[in-house]
Amino acid sequence: MKFSRLGSITKKQRAANDNNMMELLVQTSQAKMVSAGIYSYGTILLKVRQKLEKLIREKLEKYDCVEVSLPVLQPKQLWVDSGRWEKYIKNGTMLTSTGKNGEYCLAPTGEEIMLNYVNSIVKSYKDLPICVYQIGNKYRDEIRVRGGILRSKEFIMKDAYSFHTSTADLNREYEQMKKCYIEIFNALGLKAFPVMACSGDMGGKISEEFMVESPLGEDKILLDEKTGRAFNTEILEDAETLKFYQSKYPDINFKKLKVVQTMELGHIFQLNQFYSKSMNGTYTNKDGKEEYYEMGCYGIGVTRTLGTVIDLYSDENGLRFPEIIAPFRFGIANLNTPELNAVAQDLYNKLLDEGIEVIWDDRDAGIGYKLKDLTLIGSRRNIIIGKTFIETGKVELEENSIKRLLTIDELLKI
Repeated sequence: MKFSRLGSITKKQRAANDNNMMELLVQTSQAKMVSAGIYSYGTILLKVRQKLEKLIREKLEKYDCVEVSLPVLQPKQLWVDSGRWEKYIKNGTMLTSTGKNGEYCLAPTGEEIMLNYVNSIVKSYKDLPICVYQIGNKYRDEIRVRGGILRSKEFIMKDAYSFHTSTADLNREYEQMKKCYIEIFNALGLKAFPVMACSGDMGGKISEEFMVESPLGEDKILLDEKTGRAFNTEILEDAETLKFYQSKYPDINFKKLKVVQTMELGHIFQLNQFYSKSMNGTYTNKDGKEEYYEMGCYGIGVTRTLGTVIDLYSDENGLRFPEIIAPFRFGIANLNTPELNAVAQDLYNKLLDEGIEVIWDDRDAGIGYKLKDLTLIGSRRNIIIGKTFIETGKVELEENSIKRLLTIDELLKI
């Protein structure tokens, strides 16, 4: 990637925003608000998001989940069948439209369309269990958008759904997905942990949110420091859910637990037969009779996880990303002379040929200016081709303020 091809993307000053993460994204032109809760993504932010999606895919496929792509524009009847059309219309979060063939919505979640899809491909108990997922846009007309990309009207979600012949098999899959989520968040260096929660209008009783401590978070949890168990404070407002957890954990005094501010990154549910019964989701059992699926649901807010990672990793010098989703491994900055431009061009090409992601600041500017911009957009491992190269034939590899002198051959070897 050449810096000159990005356009003049960096601004000298940060404009006041909801949080430091959004200030950096706006300063580097990686997030542009089109309207309240609607954002355009720049090239660098998009590359990071795509790598995050790749990580999620790799972990899910390790646990035998399969990916599909289902429409976001969905007919009203699907939601009427599940009983959720009126609920979403009443709370005002569903975006709807009227077309030539009736009413539609932009899906805020995916239970209805996924059950509709699976019901068309699964016929028998022999086809079960399966876990199917998608990664794509969701839409919610949030009344109070805040935190920039952390809570917006259009966002990227990974939503997976599992289908089973028994609650025992659903329990097994639920625990497997919990392990998968912990692996995903650990790979990102996030200390996310499961928190028992209300299922709300999703159905079922058992659900857990994956939270990370964050001052930007909108959630507060109740933490039992002795056992490590955690509960969303929402359970105190839901008598039925509170009674369920009190019976399950009679040794816990819910009113005396530590309150911690957190950000929700994911949520897993045991839906049981909530949707399969309302939408006639059935398979043929061993005896040739129709039975309803037992269902699980597993969501990760891709956009919210992306924003949280940026907020927790970045510092006063600019964006910073964990290595696994970093947009490039090296930056190159050189003195703008014909000779050193040629050296930089050759090194840039060699790195690309090796499959190494690199950004070369090829603009007509000073090295100090280039290094500041490279750091601002997230490059913390920069190759400097300047006066030292002219004098010694060696480049400077700078990482976290530590410099090493290397020949280009030595650099390519490592």
